Amino acid sequence: MTKRENQNVDIAIIGGGISGLAAAKEAAARGARVAVFEGDNQFGGRFRHQSRWVNILGKLERISDFVSELANNLEPTVAVFRETTVIGVDDDKRVTYVTKSGIGVVEAGAILVATGGRQQELLFPGWWRPGVILGDAAGQLIVDGVLPGMRPVVIGLTQDSLWVARELAMAGAEKVMIVGAEHPFESLPAVTNAVSRLHALISARNADDQSPMATDGDLRSISEIPPNVIEVHPEWTIHSAAGNPQVSSIEVLDESSGQIVSLDCDVLVLSHFRSPVPEILQLAGAQFLYSLPLGGWVPLQSPSFETTVPGIFVAGSTAGMDSVAADYLTGRLAAASACRSLQMVLQDNERQTSELWQELQKVSMQDQLRAREQILFTASTTPQTSGNGWSREGLPEGNSSAPVFGHTKRTVDAWSVVCRCEDINVQDIEMCIEQGARTPDDIKRMTRCGMGTCQWRDCRTLVSEELSRQLKVAIDHVPLPNVRFPVYPVSLQHLLSHVEQDGVVRSVLSEVDDHE
Repeated sequence: MTKRENQNVDIAIIGGGISGLAAAKEAAARGARVAVFEGDNQFGGRFRHQSRWVNILGKLERISDFVSELANNLEPTVAVFRETTVIGVDDDKRVTYVTKSGIGVVEAGAILVATGGRQQELLFPGWWRPGVILGDAAGQLIVDGVLPGMRPVVIGLTQDSLWVARELAMAGAEKVMIVGAEHPFESLPAVTNAVSRLHALISARNADDQSPMATDGDLRSISEIPPNVIEVHPEWTIHSAAGNPQVSSIEVLDESSGQIVSLDCDVLVLSHFRSPVPEILQLAGAQFLYSLPLGGWVPLQSPSFETTVPGIFVAGSTAGMDSVAADYLTGRLAAASACRSLQMVLQDNERQTSELWQELQKVSMQDQLRAREQILFTASTTPQTSGNGWSREGLPEGNSSAPVFGHTKRTVDAWSVVCRCEDINVQDIEMCIEQGARTPDDIKRMTRCGMGTCQWRDCRTLVSEELSRQLKVAIDHVPLPNVRFPVYPVSLQHLLSHVEQDGVVRSVLSEVDDHE
């Protein structure tokens, strides 16, 4: 196996979702040499098979059709790397990637990270049982022709959960119930208002008094659902899941009566919170700020979507959770900024850029708009940083607007698993705290938490939230855990460039020229 020769491009885009595709086309139209890296064999990310309707720049269409249009005719003008995992990025704008055939490096003038968002898990007794899945997993099963369950329960009073419920209903589920997660994100005014609106539309659909030709995207999407399949219960909160071992029932707390209610279900779908994917940006040295409306830890960015690392830009959900339209618009705007940084500016495109900014203001919810202002920085701004040292260095001090995590309705017992790879539970974290642990990396050093296959991707948020709860500190006082190269597990054979005749294995990562 040989190492691929280095390639050079103007802009390397990591992620082939809506924002990555929009950025690729915008940059190519401005004359840039562009490379797009996508880990899947298809573009579009989680949206590529969704059938709901969205309104983008005044045009109403299904998301799947919109993604197809973005991906259409991409390759003649853009270098495409499908089924390619980016395992490293540095501040010299080098992108290291792995494919089935080997490892390679692309050198770029600018990098645009559009790795999207990741759904988070939730602690309660039984959440680790077979049959508890994330909303994105449910969507993929439906795409593959598998209905996850006939009587699913979706956890989370969010827009995400309502659209997951729609996909399940459209796929043939008999009854889909939505209950709360007792997560701070659900309490944001913009989220509760959006959910209330969608709940009202679902109630109207169940009463069969909606027009199937509605011009509003949300209304048209809900009008397609079979009536009386989706039930939204904002007064219920998940309490526990039971089964032997497959989930067969759940218990919820009914806030209206204070009673615990048991419900039969054959699959439990978590869809309460989605966070930007941070690992690539962490490795590059970008700095972050915690913003609950935007999904948690968000990279600090300038008004041009440039991070604190010059030449590295962000777009879409990586820049902060928002709407589908915002993903598309930030992709185009970030690409325009990246081109501008490379002096690739077409005079007649600048008015269009201004119009895209105005459109972004229209499609973002108020909570997200205010949050975006907080993560923007200028040359005179001192970015907020968090260390990842041992607990003896303590936690950051000062006031915070971020929440302190806790739960009074949802049960979390001592045996609730936090890290499934290493079988670390809530009690293990409590013991670490008693011995002085204050950060996720402290927990890692004491227990191997985060050292499994997921490499913090699944358990990072759970550990941070549990530290916030047990230490009674704001969540932004619990720093992100360290990330190291490679950011995704890689087979050793992919790290071998060749074997010399002297028997010494030469790694593509080695700088040693001669064997001694």
